[in-house]
Amino acid sequence: MGDVPTHNRGHKLDLVITDTAPIKNLLVYDLGVSDHKANSLESKLSHHTKPKRQIDFRNLKKINLDYMTLDLQQIPSAKFTSANEKVDFYNKSPSSILDLHAPVKTQTVTFSRSVPWFTSDLRKKKAAGCVLERHVAQTGLTVHRMAYQEHH
Repeated sequence: MGDVPTHNRGHKLDLVITDTAPIKNLLVYDLGVSDHKANSLESKLSHHTKPKRQIDFRNLKKINLDYMTLDLQQIPSAKFTSANEKVDFYNKSPSSILDLHAPVKTQTVTFSRSVPWFTSDLRKKKAAGCVLERHVAQTGLTVHRMAYQEHH
C-alpha cells in the first residue's frame, strides 16, 4: 500500500489491490478505536456499464390461431403474370397477417457480462436442472423428483 504502517505496532497490515491507475493521496489516520488505522486514498475507478442492445421479437404465444386461420383463408387468390409477382404476393400476404396478430416489438435489453468460470458445460448442466425441476413441478411424480435430486 505504501510506506506508512497501518497497525498501531508499526506493521503494514492493510492492502489495496487495484488494476487501475496508481493510488494518490494516501493518508493514514489513527482514530484510537482499533489497533488498525483508517486509510484514505484516491484512485480512478473504471465504471463498467453493461452493454445494451435492441432486439426485435414477436409474441407468438398470444396469437389466436382460430382468428389467424380465418384471416389466412381470406387471402384472395389472384392471377399473376410472372413468378416474381406470385412470390411477392405470397411473401407479403402471410407476413402482413402475422404483423396483425403478432406485431414486431422492439425492446432494449441489458446483457450481463459472463464470468470466466461459467462455462458452456456448466450452462448445459444448469439448463438440464431447470428442465428436471419443471418436470417435478408439473407432474409431482416420484421418478421426476428422484431424477432432479440425483442431478444435484
